[in-house]
Amino acid sequence: MLEVRDLVKIYVTKGAKPVRAVDGVSIRFEETGMVFLLGKSGSGKSTLLNLCGGLDTPDEGEIIIKGRSSKDFTQSDFDSYRNTYVGFVFQEYNILEEFSVEDNIALALELQGRKNHDEVEKILREVDLAEFAKRKPNTLSGGQRQRVAIARALVKNPEIIMADEPTGALDSQTGKQVFDTLKRLSSHKLVIVVSHDRDFAEEYADRIIELKDGKIISDVSKTTSEATGSGNVRFVGENTISIRQGSLLTQEDLARINRFLADSPQDIIITNGAQEVDSFRKAAHIDEQGASSTFEHTDETRIAAKTYSQEEQAFIRSRLPLRQAIRIGASSMKVKPVRLFFTIFLCFIAFTMFGLFSTLTFFSRAQTSMRTYRDLGYETLTLQNNYVSSVTTYQDGVESDSWTNNTRTNFTHTDIDTLRERYGNGVAGIFTYDTLSDMGVLSEPRNTGRSYSTGEYYNINVTGFAETDPTSAFWQERLLTDTDLSALGPDDVVISSYYFDSLRDHKLFTDTTCTQQVPLEQYQDAVGQKIILRPNNEYIQLTIRGVYRYDLPEQFLPLRDAESLTPSLEELKSALNREKDSGMYNVFLVNGNFYETHCEQFGKSAGGGGESHYDFLRLQVSSSVYGKAENGYVDLSGMSNFNSIPSMQGSIPAGMTRFDGKPVDTPLADGEAIISFDLLFGQLFSMAKSIYESMNASDPQAAAAWVQTAQQYATLLSEGTPFGSDGQAVSDAISFVNTLIDQTKDDPALCFDPSYTLQINKSSQSGNNSPVNMTISAVGFYHGSLNANYDAMFLSVNDLQFVNRISAQKDSGSFNSFTSSDYAFPDGAFFQRVVVPVPQKNADLLALLEGENVVSDDATFYVVSSAISYQIDAVEYVMSMLELIFLIVGVVMALLAMLLLFNFISVSISNKKKEIGILRAVGARGADVFKIFFSEAAIIGLVCYVLSVIACFILCTVMNNIVATMLPVTLFIFGPLSWLVMLAIAVLTCLLATFLPVRSAAKRRPVESIRAL
Repeated sequence: MLEVRDLVKIYVTKGAKPVRAVDGVSIRFEETGMVFLLGKSGSGKSTLLNLCGGLDTPDEGEIIIKGRSSKDFTQSDFDSYRNTYVGFVFQEYNILEEFSVEDNIALALELQGRKNHDEVEKILREVDLAEFAKRKPNTLSGGQRQRVAIARALVKNPEIIMADEPTGALDSQTGKQVFDTLKRLSSHKLVIVVSHDRDFAEEYADRIIELKDGKIISDVSKTTSEATGSGNVRFVGENTISIRQGSLLTQEDLARINRFLADSPQDIIITNGAQEVDSFRKAAHIDEQGASSTFEHTDETRIAAKTYSQEEQAFIRSRLPLRQAIRIGASSMKVKPVRLFFTIFLCFIAFTMFGLFSTLTFFSRAQTSMRTYRDLGYETLTLQNNYVSSVTTYQDGVESDSWTNNTRTNFTHTDIDTLRERYGNGVAGIFTYDTLSDMGVLSEPRNTGRSYSTGEYYNINVTGFAETDPTSAFWQERLLTDTDLSALGPDDVVISSYYFDSLRDHKLFTDTTCTQQVPLEQYQDAVGQKIILRPNNEYIQLTIRGVYRYDLPEQFLPLRDAESLTPSLEELKSALNREKDSGMYNVFLVNGNFYETHCEQFGKSAGGGGESHYDFLRLQVSSSVYGKAENGYVDLSGMSNFNSIPSMQGSIPAGMTRFDGKPVDTPLADGEAIISFDLLFGQLFSMAKSIYESMNASDPQAAAAWVQTAQQYATLLSEGTPFGSDGQAVSDAISFVNTLIDQTKDDPALCFDPSYTLQINKSSQSGNNSPVNMTISAVGFYHGSLNANYDAMFLSVNDLQFVNRISAQKDSGSFNSFTSSDYAFPDGAFFQRVVVPVPQKNADLLALLEGENVVSDDATFYVVSSAISYQIDAVEYVMSMLELIFLIVGVVMALLAMLLLFNFISVSISNKKKEIGILRAVGARGADVFKIFFSEAAIIGLVCYVLSVIACFILCTVMNNIVATMLPVTLFIFGPLSWLVMLAIAVLTCLLATFLPVRSAAKRRPVESIRAL
């Protein structure tokens, strides 16, 4: 069962000589029996017991437990060893005062993962403590407390019981009861007792080991001799005779007694006094049956070695129940109530400050925007589309810098449909026309003397048209008139309530002569009325079919009623303009046919880019292209956009054609170029005319035929005629060019000459600014929408590098820039803005706002445009600048809370050292100790966390109200991220504040903790 080999334990105290408390002790114990360790104080007996029980660790030697050596044991293994095999009984009882009697006993079972109330009750009855089960230890006598300790040791049915001076604090009678109990247990367990009482040892011990100065000086085991003889007289050994009580001696008995007396060399005392007889029995080690006991040297070779299975050698790792850990931890909080109060208060302040700064550290534009729009009551949000382009700058042909640009562009019907799938059919696309920029209707103010500020409040200019889904419940619910959106015609509009108020503030004319006025008082008065727009000095008549609710916020009413603009109203006026620009106050609702119906009258959709992006190198100083004037060559200045084939950067646009029919991406040779069709126009027109004149002089009939041929391509030569994507038109253009070349190839005066002089202007401070000329030959042309960039030219790679190097000299400080993008302007993109109803669910609104500025695969992204967008931008910029500072302050607050808890837990551990030692002695591991003090820290942390969360909600509300008086942005958002981070910090604080001091305490040997107080 248990064996110790060559154990050495040395204690070193400062300034004193090392003491070998145990010096080379080796003992092999039986599986059962009662072993006493005797010796004077300081002999090493208690140290040896602590080493055997794993309460202390040897400096040398090993302990063998069921065949397992302690050399490879960790402290946790020793704890598990005690939890599995050992029950300790201490002189000072060492029971937990905050637990009841039954809880102290049950703890030993629970550490083994067992909880059996019946076993606890049974052991309480065995130690006569059943009626004291609910009592606290401080209400018990010394003997009762020792029995609690014994019951705690016995309840888990250990194979070894170790008792250190178990009767030292008890009276002799109670001590005898304790030894009687231990003796009874030794019949099936190994009981090791440390005692200084030799009488008790000789009476109860099966083996006595005596130590002195850490060494074994005596190791004896008890042997028993039965009494001889029969009848009334029995002989105990050679020198003692025992006569049965009340016996009538026979002649034979008397003869035996006479012989015994005759052989005695001294006087013999015969007594029948009970006390004298008991004293003699005890002194002579004679039991009631007359058997005598003697102690002889222990022969350990007779102790058979036993082999144990792996299952028998297994340890039970302790598992302290959480409720018990919380109970012990909570009891520690009562020790220092003032310290506890200030710890909680200061941690609460630290957590609250961390929570407030976390709202700034974790600033989210989307979260802030969502809360702000909710707080301000926004019902719709306006989206604008943009695309991203990359800009790279060059000096002396070498890259010097790069960045990205964002450019406005339009939405398509596909974009609208996608948004409607996500956010409902209330999504509407807003478009304008080229001629509709801030165009009003035929009207005039009712009061010509109206103040300037009031005139700014009302505005009847039309800023756009919103194409809505006729089935949209969102817009139908906002109608203030009896209007059916699905019945709108291509000339019908629905105006906003704000626009109605603006019309009511004016004289609305319904005819072009401005003689017929319409009084407007109620919304229904506007239904059926005509409204006349005037683009390009033409009159376009539309019909009002209804009014939808869209009013200015009440904050702008002072502008309507003011007689003049005061300084305080100037800022409000700026806010009003932003509100109008981002809203739908001057936007008409129309049906899906409105745009195409009026496109010819109003012109194409305007704003938002409207054209494709093309990848070009833009020169800082533009160059020029020259040709022979007599041949109709152009003299074009301002040639500033260049690229190469293959492309220097970016991609080659569509809409290019080579004369020789080769693929467009065929690399250009040095000196070759692809130019705008506009550069060819003059020469081609001149060649066609010269051919006619030459033919007409010699062959009028052929000249007439040529005219017919030329007329077939007349539209191709019409200035400004785009080719678009019409492949036939491109083919016809190439055919016509080839026809001209064929017709003039034999006439040097008319021969097609695609040669040009490219004059490259230089930018330099060195004084050498003379332009450089390059001769280029056109091998093709570009057309369609690309043709709008008539100042662009495609060269070979080498020629482009030469142009780039020459045109921007480093000493001048100027540079060329290459702009490229994956964006291509799609067909049907005419919506400058999109209006999205504010989603009811926060998750949907947050998704909409989080999608802002997210670049898609086609290089586009949308932004939310509102009256407060620029203020949100400003807040975001400030937050990004101060983010690190907020983070540092938050971390400092978290560290402060950690230090406060660390200090408190350290003090608690100091106050609970003995309890820790007791738990470790019973079998608890370091993890169980951690669980206790983490529970204590968690209670404090939870209180601080809950109070801080409540305080943060209150403070954020107060601070947002204060900020709202200066800035309409909900800045302090104490949302889930802040809660979770605060909770994580609280848990981390509790873990670290507990781990470090507990780690130190767990390293301490259990015996040190028990003796700490």
